[in-house]
Amino acid sequence: MRLLAYLAFLLTTAASAQPGWRPLQFSFVLEVDGEELPREELVREGAFTFEVEGRRAHPGSYGPERFSFVEFPGAISDITNHVDTLRLRIIHRDGRVLEIEFPPRLGDRQAYLTDHLVVPFAPGRVLVTDLLHELCVTGTMTGIGQLWNAGPVFLPSATCGADTVRHVPTTVGGAMDFRVRCRTRPGPRGAPMADLRFFTDGPYQPNLVMNIEVPAGGGSWDLDTVRFAPADYRTTGWRERELDTTTPRDTVYGWDRYGNVVYLSPAHPTAQDTLRFRFWWLGGAEHVRISHSVVPDFEGGNTLEFVVTCTPVLVLDAGYQAREITVVVPPLPEGNHLLDVHYQEEPDVPAPRFPALRGQWLRVK
Repeated sequence: MRLLAYLAFLLTTAASAQPGWRPLQFSFVLEVDGEELPREELVREGAFTFEVEGRRAHPGSYGPERFSFVEFPGAISDITNHVDTLRLRIIHRDGRVLEIEFPPRLGDRQAYLTDHLVVPFAPGRVLVTDLLHELCVTGTMTGIGQLWNAGPVFLPSATCGADTVRHVPTTVGGAMDFRVRCRTRPGPRGAPMADLRFFTDGPYQPNLVMNIEVPAGGGSWDLDTVRFAPADYRTTGWRERELDTTTPRDTVYGWDRYGNVVYLSPAHPTAQDTLRFRFWWLGGAEHVRISHSVVPDFEGGNTLEFVVTCTPVLVLDAGYQAREITVVVPPLPEGNHLLDVHYQEEPDVPAPRFPALRGQWLRVK
């Protein structure tokens, strides 16, 4: 009986369609009391019923995929004809009703996502544009650090504005395969976009953030191979991205190779800016002091030189902890400045190392 009813629905939809029409198709997973309802229970007779524009509908599916779908008549839901608000009603057998409204989307500029959405069942009314979109992210992440001085690798977590997935790359190879729920927004030419954020946090990791703007349509996104870096990127093609410099960010040295990190703010200093270098590392209770000086060279240039001084402190069982020192550097003259770092230490108490800083050029405009 269910098969016959579903075939009848398809025939009715086909009869209302015309060549070239693209009926609105809504794919979703239904959550009840915070738990995802398996598709088999969703289509079981007596649990839920569905009405598309007042007519009984039976959810379809795409093979083994978790998502079900319903389709609206093409005569009123095609992108060129959709001028009225359409409605889908999900009715529980105890009489509770959730109504989902689909606002007009006349033309591509008013398009919005109708696929791979999460529907929390609750009595009332909701706009389809307020529902969360589930995005499956795959790919490989490099640049997430390595074991150094007994410190951990950096294992970024991911968020898309709705929930957080902890430690998304595996420790071996950096492979990623995770699902995250997103808030979406219109992108270039009306295409829906999501803002995917990778970040590190915790007592033994520096705070690093990478933002990537990704297309949200289709429910999946293969990032291919992406290098973790504390920066912002925007998508320019299917797997192409470019650095987004419109948002000011700190320059960060050393996250991907040495474990110890140096933050520089502002990232692009001028001759009027005071510079702040934040040195972060995992260490014990030893006393660490970091000084700086500007050393002229024989060719008329300058070297900004840091000296890390470390002296022991008698503290038993101090263990590792996150340490940070901020060094304030007065405005530097315009030009290129070479960065260098030296160490003063006792043999039994080595100073924390910041080798990523050495040999870098700092441009002051």
